Formats: sequence, structure tokens, C-alpha cells
Amino acid sequence: AVSMFLSLLPNMSNVVKGLVVGFIFTTATLPITNFRYRMSIQTPVNEALNPKLLYQAYPATVVRDMVYAIGRNVLTVLLLSKFTGLAPGSATLMFPVVIGACVLSAPFNEVRGFLLQSG
Repeated sequence: AVSMFLSLLPNMSNVVKGLVVGFIFTTATLPITNFRYRMSIQTPVNEALNPKLLYQAYPATVVRDMVYAIGRNVLTVLLLSKFTGLAPGSATLMFPVVIGACVLSAPFNEVRGFLLQSG
């Protein structure tokens, strides 16, 4: 939803859009993700609800999500300019864009995993 809203603002660069989307997405969803992770490793609920644990690995996660969002934005523009016959929402475009953004953000996912397991 945030990405769609920002796409309506043509004067904002793709990098800034990615930074905003990554920040909002991570800030809103990380507590849920970390709580589910804690439940999967059978952490007591009272401990899992600790704000420190809910936002554990926040910096690595927000950087990962920002890199992913920037990658999606930049790859979309790049592929649409190279292959003029592609439709903006087509699966033919979205598949390489999402795969590319995942590859670009993967190193930060490894850092996030390390921080979650070590803390």
C-alpha cells in the first residue's frame, strides 16, 4: 500500500521511495515477525512480548527492506526502459524484478538471521 501511494508521487526519486517504503514496512511488521519467530522457538509469551525482542535486529532488517524496495524500484524502471513491450504490472516484468531485488537484499537477510540467533 505504501509503495502504491508513493508511486503516485512522480517527483520522488526511486531511492527515496525505497527508503520510505523499507522504513515503514519494517517498522510496522517487524514486531509481528519477531513475535512469530519467538513463538516458533518456544519462547514464553511474556518474554516474547518484550519490546527489545520485538524490535531485535531492527537495523539489519530495515536496511534489508530498504535495499529490497530500492532494488524493486530501480529494476522496474530499468526493465521497462529496456523492454518497451512489457506492461508495468505483468508477471513477465514482476518475476525478474522480485528475484533481482531478493538477490540484492539477501546479504542483509543473513546478517538479520545472525543477529536473531546470537541475541
